[in-house]
Order: sequence, then structure tokens, then C-alpha cells
Amino acid sequence: MDADSGGTRRRRRTPGKATATFASAGMSDNQVDARVDRVVANLQAKGIEIRRANNLSVVQTLEQDANGTCPAFFRSLVSRYTYPQLEIGPLLMFASQGGRSSNDLSVAPFRDPILAQWMKTNRLLQIGRAVSRFYDPICLPLRGFNALSTKDPLRQFNHEAILQEEAEISPVETWNSWIELLEWSECSVVDSELDDSPE
Repeated sequence: MDADSGGTRRRRRTPGKATATFASAGMSDNQVDARVDRVVANLQAKGIEIRRANNLSVVQTLEQDANGTCPAFFRSLVSRYTYPQLEIGPLLMFASQGGRSSNDLSVAPFRDPILAQWMKTNRLLQIGRAVSRFYDPICLPLRGFNALSTKDPLRQFNHEAILQEEAEISPVETWNSWIELLEWSECSVVDSELDDSPE
């Protein structure tokens, strides 16, 4: 991970995911899925319980609620696997297990109505929270429905700025690629439920 002149941590750029075919981005569906499968295999080898599942309806509901299409690699993971809540470097990533717990991807991004509305307005999907600032959302950008994208930059925002409805809100941290974060960062399972209250 590199640091720019402002101290913001960044990773190398990498492709991401979308909905139909990725030929326009130079990647096929199979190539996207194969890269995700390699990441999953590495995590499984470390003892993390990730299971194959047909979760396409979960992704479709999530995208409908969030009002946009998820990046390719993230969409591939969520649509084909279930996994627990994970700590991945700076990211505490929501679980995707089809449950109604507070840390599940189908619930967690929408629990705080102010944060959820801000995300929807700015076409972002909160996929987790910052390990260092627990209530700060970490997000992936969404595209228009059926828009194709293999870019998956991560952005962390100051939750206090969002809740106070400040006029201009910029990311406090950015990472160039979610999939690279999974490939290169230490990863562990987090069992605790999420706290519903900001610090």
C-alpha cells in the first residue's frame, strides 16, 4: 500500500465487476469469477468458512435497494458465495449469509437511515466499516443499472460529517481496489454483532 502526498493510503489500481458481460472492459465473466475463486480458495485455505451458494437474488435485491450495479468482483463474490463478517486490513466487511443479523450485507448498510440515504444519493454501497473508526462507512461505487465496470475503488467517509449533513464530504481514506485488498491483506473472522450507535 502506497501513500500519496496527503498521507492517504492507496493501493495499485485493478479491475472490478458488473452485470452482464465485461468484454468492453477487456474481461469476460469467467475471468472475473476465476479471480474471485482464487481469492476464496486462499481464504478457505486459512480456515475461513466460505461456501458456494446461488445468491443472485440477494445481489439483485441489494442493488435495487441501493439503486445501482455493484462492481464486478464484489458482485461475483456475493452472488456465488456466503461468508462471515471479515476483518480485511482496514476494512471490517459485512457478512453475506442471507440472515437478518445487524452485520449482514442485506441489513447493515440500511440500518442508519441518514447514512443509507446519503449513500443512495451519492450512488455508493456501504460494504463495511473502518476498523480504526468503527462507525465510519467504507463503500464501493455503484454504476447505473446494467452499466459495466471492472473498477472497485474503496472509500472511507467520516460518519460525523454525513450525520451532520455537511455540504461537502470527501473521502478520508481511499484504496484503489477492493479485490486487491482481499488478495494482499491479512484476513480474519469477526464474530461480534455491529454496534448500532456512532462513537
